[in-house]
Amino acid sequence: MGSIFTLLSLLIFINPIRQRVSILATMFLYFDRPEDRPHKLLWLTTQFMASYVVLDIVVFYLANYNAVELLYIPILINGIGEGLAALVGIRFGKHHYQTRALFSRNNIFVVSKVELVSL
Repeated sequence: MGSIFTLLSLLIFINPIRQRVSILATMFLYFDRPEDRPHKLLWLTTQFMASYVVLDIVVFYLANYNAVELLYIPILINGIGEGLAALVGIRFGKHHYQTRALFSRNNIFVVSKVELVSL
């Protein structure tokens, strides 16, 4: 039910509604990127649908083992990783470095393990 609500909530961001309601225009600008135009809403819809398909499969699998709480682990890893990636991208995104990346796959793996242990 939540997945349907999430997908339907994207309808408030279509252009005719956005032009009439200024707060919706401001909200849309928050997650709009020039490189995603003009298909931003289509991209978001497919991303949400794919996420819900994967989450539904994982929930079904974990429910068979009474371990649905384990679903919080990838959600936390993804949420924290996405938040850090946005901050790092804003700070360092315009520079091209030839040195090794600070946030590499190995570092993300280590942070994921630390989050696992802290739970």
